[in-house]
Parts: sequence; C-alpha cells; structure tokens
Amino acid sequence: MTIPELTRNCFQSGISAVKWAKLCKLFISRSSSDQSSEAIENSISNSVLVLYRSYPGDPALHEYLKYALNDGMISLAVFIATLLQAARNPELHNAATLDMLCRIALDAHYSSGQPNPIGSVVAFDESPIVVLGVVQDALQLLEIAHTLPVSHFHQLTTSSSELLILLLSCNPDMTQISTTQAAVHYQTVNDLLLNFQLLPGLREVLEHFERQLRKLMGDDAKLAREAQMMHTMQLTLGRGDIVGSSSNSDLVSLSLTLHTLINFRAGDFGAANLQYCAALLLHCPDYDVENLHRWLPQLLVAFEKCINTENPSSESDWKHAMQNALFIVLRRNDVLSVCDSMIAQAEGNSSPPSQPLGRCLLKELLVHGLLEQRVAVTFDHGIANDNTPSLRSEAQDAGMTLETYLETKLSGEGDEPWTLLSRIRREPGSHIAFGDFVKQRFADATSQLDIEAMGHICKLLYHDQALDALSLHIKTSELVAYALQFFELYTCETVGDPQTALSHIGDVVMFLQSFQSNTFSVDGKTTSSEFLKLTAEVYHYNSLTGGDLTIFNAWLKALFESEGIEDTILRSTQPKTLLRVAASLVLHAIGSTVEGKMNMDTLRNGVMYFTDPLLNWTLLRRLSIVKIFSVFSQQLWGLVKKLEYEVLSQWVLVYHGKNILDKPYKQR
Repeated sequence: MTIPELTRNCFQSGISAVKWAKLCKLFISRSSSDQSSEAIENSISNSVLVLYRSYPGDPALHEYLKYALNDGMISLAVFIATLLQAARNPELHNAATLDMLCRIALDAHYSSGQPNPIGSVVAFDESPIVVLGVVQDALQLLEIAHTLPVSHFHQLTTSSSELLILLLSCNPDMTQISTTQAAVHYQTVNDLLLNFQLLPGLREVLEHFERQLRKLMGDDAKLAREAQMMHTMQLTLGRGDIVGSSSNSDLVSLSLTLHTLINFRAGDFGAANLQYCAALLLHCPDYDVENLHRWLPQLLVAFEKCINTENPSSESDWKHAMQNALFIVLRRNDVLSVCDSMIAQAEGNSSPPSQPLGRCLLKELLVHGLLEQRVAVTFDHGIANDNTPSLRSEAQDAGMTLETYLETKLSGEGDEPWTLLSRIRREPGSHIAFGDFVKQRFADATSQLDIEAMGHICKLLYHDQALDALSLHIKTSELVAYALQFFELYTCETVGDPQTALSHIGDVVMFLQSFQSNTFSVDGKTTSSEFLKLTAEVYHYNSLTGGDLTIFNAWLKALFESEGIEDTILRSTQPKTLLRVAASLVLHAIGSTVEGKMNMDTLRNGVMYFTDPLLNWTLLRRLSIVKIFSVFSQQLWGLVKKLEYEVLSQWVLVYHGKNILDKPYKQR
C-alpha cells in the first residue's frame, strides 16, 4: 500500500476528508520509510492532484486538499509547487479545475493572515533556484490559462495571475542563478508580455522581472555563448515536445541516439563504451546537454572530460548546465514518482524504494565529483543527514574499498553471494565496482585456467538482471570472449576432481548460451560461439567418424549400458565434443528403446544423468528439445505408454525448470 493508493481507495469509497486524513497519518506512522517530511507532503498532495485527471473539478477532492492544508498535513508552499507541476500535464488542462485549485492556494494564503508571501507560498529557507523554478511553472500556467477556452464562471487567467504575483514578490536572490536559467525565464516572460493581454498589475511586475533578468544576463556576447543551452532548457521546461532535426535542440534525434546506446548496450559500441558514447554526444550536431541527466554519472564524467579537452574554457558553462539539468529533473515529482513505482514493481515491492531515485542520483553525482555538497543540499535538504546503509558504507566500515569488499563477499560460499547480488542490483552506486570485479575475474580465470573461479562467476551471472546491470558499465561481449577462450582451452585431463570441474564447465556453457551474437573479441583475440548452435544438430550413428565416434561409443556405454561415469572418461573427453554429441546420444537411446533394443529402465537411468549438474548443460538448448520431439513425435505418441513420456519429461523439465507431469497422464 502507498499513499497514492490509499488516497484513491478512500476517494472511490466515498470516505470523508477527515477520515482520509486520519488514515494517511496512521499509514505514515506505521511506515518504515525514511522519507523526509517534505517528500511525504509531496506524496500526499500529488496523490490528490492526480485524481483530478479522471475526476475534474470533483468537490470531494477539493475538501481533501482544503482539509490537508488546514490541518498542516501539507504546507502551502508544497501544495503550490506540486499544483504548478501537475498543471503541466495536458490531462489536467481544464480551466474550471485549474482555477479552483489556484483559488484553494490563494484562499489558504489570504486566510493565514501572513502579509509576506515568504514563509507562506514559499518556504522561509527555500533555495532561490527552487523558488525561480516554481516561478517558471507559474509562468507556464499563465500561458496555459490564455490558451484554454474562456469560462464565464471561472477566471483562470485572473487566479493564475494573482498566484504569479505572489511568487514574484518573494524577491529571490537573482545573483545565485546562472545566465542560462535567467535566459530561459527571460524568454518566457518576453513571450507573455508580447503575445497576451495581461492584467495591469501583473504586466508591471513582469516588466520589472524582465529588467532584472536582462541585467543578470549581461552583454550579448555572454548570452550568445549560452544560446545553445538556453534553447535546450526551453524545450525541457515544456516549450515543445518534438522539434525538427534542423532546430537548435533536436530532442528526437538525441532520444533515439540514447535509446540505441542502451538497447545495444552489450555490443562494442553500446552504453558500456563510455569514450565512444561521450564522443558521440559531444560531436553530434545540436547535442542536448540538459538531457544528459538520463544517462549514467560515469558517462557524465567522460562527457565532462571530452568537453574540457575540446574547449578548456567551457568548464563553468558545463557546471551551470549540470546544475540546470538537476534543477529541472528533481522538480519533476510526477516523473520521479513513476520511476520510483517502476523500480518498486521490478523489485516485487508494493511500497516505494527506501532511497528515492532523485536522492540516489545526487549521491552518485557527489561520489563522482560532479556536484558539490552545498549544491546537493539545495536540491535535497535531507541528503546531508542521510545515513541509509549501503554497500559503500559497509565497505568503509570494514576498512576496504568497495571493489575489494564485493570480491570478498561474492567469492564466498552458500547463500551469501546470491544475497549480495540481489543487493547490488538494487544499489546502482555499486554497479561500476561490481563490473570492474567481474571483468577482472574473467580475465584472471582465463589466463590461469581456474575452472572454479570461472564457473562460480558464470553461475552468478546466469541471470538476466545481473547481466543487464553489468552491460551498462562494461562490455559484456568481452566477458563472452573470455569465457569462449576458456572453454576452448580447458580440459579435465589433469584436474583432481573431474566431475566437479565438468559441472563448473556447465556453468560456463549456460552463461555463453545467454548471448545471441556469434563473434566476440578481447585483447586482440577473436572467438566464435557458432559451435553452440550446432549442439542442436542430431548425427546418425553411421555418420560419426574418428574421435567423435570413439567418444560417442564410450559415453553410450557409460550412460546406457550400466557402466557408469568414471573419472577416466571425463578426463579423456573434450567438453566441446561432449556438447556436440549429447543430443545424438539421447536420440540414439530413445530410438533403440522404440525398436526394442534397449529396455525402459536403462533408458530412464541414462536420461537421469542429464538432470544432474554434471551433464544437464549439454542438453540446455531449446533446439535440441524441439529436434527430438519433431523427429520422434509420431513414434512417441504411437507408443501411448506413460513410462516413455516420463523419460522425455525428465529431460524437458531440466530446461523449463518445472515438471510437465504435474497433470494426470490422461489430461496431457
């Protein structure tokens, strides 16, 4: 249960504002979340505002908001900020609804008896950057008000004008904002003054604001230097969603570029190739600096290096761009809430993550030196006192680097590596260190032909989520190349325990089968995984020659003639050869059983070997299973015997991870 879900359920059940407020307080008191009071207020306010999209102008929702403001559950400053953010959504562009919401805010201020809007419509200690961000939202609302149909009963242009005047009268310290941000405000104000008939009192206030902005921007040369960033900011702040490729800010092209880098992140030119990505974004015509917040902190580090190399004098502009990007992103509570909900859903939780996405981003920017602590505090007041446990803090407490700490824990036995792997997936700040450890482990295990180390790391990574996290930071194609080199070189000839070694080889093969490409390169060496596709091929006994025939006969006796699997046969068999003939062995045994040359118990006992880690990897190809069913379907169904069906099901369940015999035989 979350606050938005609680509010929606209460509203749809007809629960009064008083009872809703009590339920919210009870929920908050029993919640284990460490969210700040401001974050909770934001959540409460947004939980009501979002319902206006489906229930415009509903009186019950008005009562919820009025009661929450009067009771102190929501401060007026938070309500105004969330209201203006919500008003950006086209689904809320209803003149009557927006006018009533503005009136709720105005009435709350006037009834408070406070003559000064500071401490009322904005908090006393609010950052000037944040205040001007709210002002920008109010400017946007005024522009929306002049484009909506006129209502005789509701005067949105008047109420939005009054709200904007109150916000502008808070007199934020203009010297703290960048030229870029000032240029954005200037452009918006200038458009309003030129294009709309404004109330006399508002026009005077806006003209004064415009003069302040013009003075802050300085001479034309300084403005021209930041013109590119200004156009980008205008787009991000809502002045347009799609622009042509000839414009100064081609959002569509940039979005497609970023999407491609992420979608093909496992390749040589995907997200993990930071230098390539940074150079691509830097030299792309009309690159959009402000959208870099969608990328990873380490990409921003690489991007910053590229910018400083190209133009060392642009460092200050880069810092301003970074702060403006954060300013925009962290105020989009609607988008961040959706992201937090998606993260919680992916983790299988009903409540939001303990660390909101915005705070996680700020922490990583601090760690990478992209942001100063004093600046981070202006975006998130609670970050200075945030002591949420993390892998990085645990490593520090243990006197280790994060990389060493992860290596120690992931090399352990039992459930510890799996528990840690689950934590790593939930902590993006650990992904870089995790990637460095994994890449080094693959390289070391390959150079030393350490089967235990290689098998262990491959087993950990045989999970889509772990590979997804890695592929954003390192080239997973290099890991595959290392694993392929290892598989080509390794034999059980001299190993002390060949059965355990072969099981580890199985983990390497299962890891390799996670990838679709054929050719992989690392350290100047190119390897191919084409042989994996050939494991689905079925060879007739008469077509086998030389070493393949010798291995085939030896394993046929070991599996299906009760001789058992001894260390000798394991030492003398190349894993690649065993992988190639495994499907043919099973098919040959089934054919012999159908022809009456092998009894059912012998077939069953032989197939059982393939359900054990020693050999299950040899038949873990879907094509192998499809091949057997396609070749023997008529013969198998013609037997109409439960035992024959059970033999194949034992094999199939190894791949699918479940027993297809759960239903009675007659129902299949």
